Amino acid sequence: TEHQGESLREGTIHLGIARVIGTIAPEPDIAYTELFEDPLIAAMPLQNPLAGSDAIEASAFDAIPFISYPKDPTSRFATQALAQLQAAGARPQVGYEAKEIHTALGLVAAGLGGTIVGRSVAAHNRTDVRFVPVRGLETATRVYAVHLREEPNRLVDAFLQILKDQAS
Repeated sequence: TEHQGESLREGTIHLGIARVIGTIAPEPDIAYTELFEDPLIAAMPLQNPLAGSDAIEASAFDAIPFISYPKDPTSRFATQALAQLQAAGARPQVGYEAKEIHTALGLVAAGLGGTIVGRSVAAHNRTDVRFVPVRGLETATRVYAVHLREEPNRLVDAFLQILKDQAS
């Protein structure tokens, strides 16, 4: 998310998807279209006894290594995710850091710990990870489409419309 403005300006990408906890730090030349609100949920290894629960307490993360992502010093998501768990009463210890979410979910599937993701990540995703709501984890993420504000692009506009239609 933090590098998408630079990638848009360089022309490396024309549209990005950003997941934000809290408020977005807008850049003046970037347009932000909110697509949907996405509650945070736990991603747990199948072999964890809590994986079969309908919901878990945030403190469940005290007993397993927390898998933090993205491993990027400029990313606020990793520190904000930990802060949300702490606000819900957990004292998680980071056991692993992953560069991106798919690696984090691979570590979860391998039984190395747990993490939190947006609920939309669970839909049509891995069958080797159990996605479980976390009691007391009230904050939701917001998912945005981002693109350059003053650079008209028919393909970006068409794709953005598809995203908005799918999100509603």
